[in-house]
Amino acid sequence: MRKLLLVITGFYCLLNICFAQDSVPKLTGNIKISIKEGSIESDLKLENIPHLEDYYIRLNKGMNVLNWKSLDGKGFLLHASVEYDKDSFQTGESMAYYFLDNTRKRKYLPNNLEVKYVGKFPVVKDTLNDNYMLSDWKGNIAFNSYSLRTDGAQSSWYPILYDIKKDLPYDNITYDINVSCIDCKVLYVNGSAPLNSNKGQFESKNPVPINLYCGDFKYKEIDSIYFLNPDLNKNQLDSLGRDIDKYKKYYQQTFAIPYKDAFTLIHTTPLSKRNAWSFASFPSVVNIGFGKYGLQLYLDSANRLTIAHELAHYYFGNYRKFNDVLGDMMLEGFTEYTGMQLMRNLISPNIYNKILTQKINILKDFQAVPFGKIKVSSDFQNRELYVYYYAPVIFTAIEKIIGTDNMNSWLKNILNNKEKTTNYAFLSGTLKNVIGEQKFAEIESQLLTSDISKSNAIELISK
Repeated sequence: MRKLLLVITGFYCLLNICFAQDSVPKLTGNIKISIKEGSIESDLKLENIPHLEDYYIRLNKGMNVLNWKSLDGKGFLLHASVEYDKDSFQTGESMAYYFLDNTRKRKYLPNNLEVKYVGKFPVVKDTLNDNYMLSDWKGNIAFNSYSLRTDGAQSSWYPILYDIKKDLPYDNITYDINVSCIDCKVLYVNGSAPLNSNKGQFESKNPVPINLYCGDFKYKEIDSIYFLNPDLNKNQLDSLGRDIDKYKKYYQQTFAIPYKDAFTLIHTTPLSKRNAWSFASFPSVVNIGFGKYGLQLYLDSANRLTIAHELAHYYFGNYRKFNDVLGDMMLEGFTEYTGMQLMRNLISPNIYNKILTQKINILKDFQAVPFGKIKVSSDFQNRELYVYYYAPVIFTAIEKIIGTDNMNSWLKNILNNKEKTTNYAFLSGTLKNVIGEQKFAEIESQLLTSDISKSNAIELISK
């Protein structure tokens, strides 16, 4: 995800071999939505659940659960416990549920599970008066006057299984669900084609994050790209479609990994006055913003890093998953670096240089802990600065030392490596595989473990 804070303008397929889920759960059942009421009523079954000894099931805090039911055997209702303190993956939107067996000492997880719940959320009708939120964000279950927007894992509007031992969320799942919305004209479930209706059956045999976009809006299909609620004219959409196709081909050539699945680009407006951002949830990318921060942002050469970044998440975040304490840095840092290379090679070297200079200037007073000394996520100090600014600057400095070809070989190694834990040993080991022990030792001492890594990186880049 790449944010544009207007106060300060500054995540699938069965063939995914990298960090693949051991088995893929399937979501079935019924969902009823009302835009006017800001409500979601669900009767859902989670099937083909893998056997996990230690787990949580995340569900949005706004969902009032009627009951949980094991569908094993004759079926029976379950008593759910909640973990309030130890679910470190939470971003605040969800509660972490689990079930105990008859001994009350071990966790119990059925092979198939049913949950019924109702959620009701604020509806922001406009941002002109006081009927709006102070801030909006990716994990928000967002109702405005004409639509519902959710992501998958962060909002946890559907039950998300999480493997504690492997630090692995099962947010990419298959589904066969019925969606109805009394006041909608278009329904979209990630991984399926949009439907001009207020009810429909949606199915995906490929695991995806199940984000929703439903409401009273129009959509267009141009050259196998769906544009939902576009705020551009036909000529602008044609131009944007050509750009997206060009960027996808560039990434395919760089990583030698095909860009699969039909692509959907969604535009909507935030529930706040001063937020705008984009996030990737393949096969869709969602743009949230008013006016110049809508889709036209992607047509401005100076701001095309935004769409370049989100399209790069197909590889970093979709094809390759990341976890452990450095996972967030790798997810966003490599994506931002990759988007910057596209800017340099396809858009404008001058704009690329301006972006790099801006990042260096913003890091002026930031005291960064090097990758090799990060122990907990709080060591980032400022996540925004660390993953979107410091990390791509470090990667740019590494590229300066080893060259573009070796850098691309490192990125390919990261994408195709089957190691499931993406910690510092993974980061350093994949680089060492490309450049050898001696060269790696030089880079590690300057850029990966040094307390003055930021200064060293800036000096290297400036030469």
